[in-house]
Amino acid sequence: PKGAINRAPTRSSNRQRLLAKVRNFWITGVLEHSLYGAALITLGLREQAEAVASPWRLIVQQPGLTPQRLPAGTSITQAYDDAGGELLILGEPGSGKTTLLLELARDLLDRAEKSDTYPMPVVFNLSSWAATRQPITSWLIDELNSKYQAPRKMAQGWVESDQILPLLDGFDEVTPAARADCLDAINAFRQEHGLLPTVVCSRNADYFAQKIPIQLSSAVMAVSYTHLTLPTILRV
Repeated sequence: PKGAINRAPTRSSNRQRLLAKVRNFWITGVLEHSLYGAALITLGLREQAEAVASPWRLIVQQPGLTPQRLPAGTSITQAYDDAGGELLILGEPGSGKTTLLLELARDLLDRAEKSDTYPMPVVFNLSSWAATRQPITSWLIDELNSKYQAPRKMAQGWVESDQILPLLDGFDEVTPAARADCLDAINAFRQEHGLLPTVVCSRNADYFAQKIPIQLSSAVMAVSYTHLTLPTILRV
């Protein structure tokens, strides 16, 4: 009717709602809750150049290199920026790799909330991929719809136009029989969306058991220590 107020959600408000869902669940609900009352541990990172299939790297790593400590205070977000937004995070069980992924998500959410042109960082757990073994694009759309309640048409538009920055946790939680196919699906997604920042997180053994490396530019290994000191990062 004439004079009625248009209450349809705007593109910006839908975007902010998704960012709020990601922050409320993963940062407030998981990261901050898991760190509440916990003793500080030192999380180190070592570069694992041999773990990825960078198209620019002919010689991936020389053996016998000694880990070199980066400047104090270097963060996982700095490692992500140095990698151009293409990063594989590896670690032993309990090494803090998912904590690092969520710390990165928190910083990327800050960026996305300040700029409408920055892709929306969303955490996805790959454990559900094996149920359907879809192309990653289709799976991301389904996950946005089922986990974040984004309307399917909207989710499809976001994914296909590279407005979603996928943070893929739990490659090691994919059933063993499906891991090779999952890695193939991620690499196929990278072929179609290679300019989109992408982060994947996995336990060491489950990733290195695969015959084909992931198509990302850089990889880091999370290393935990028992000292009650501030985080540091190591690079090989």
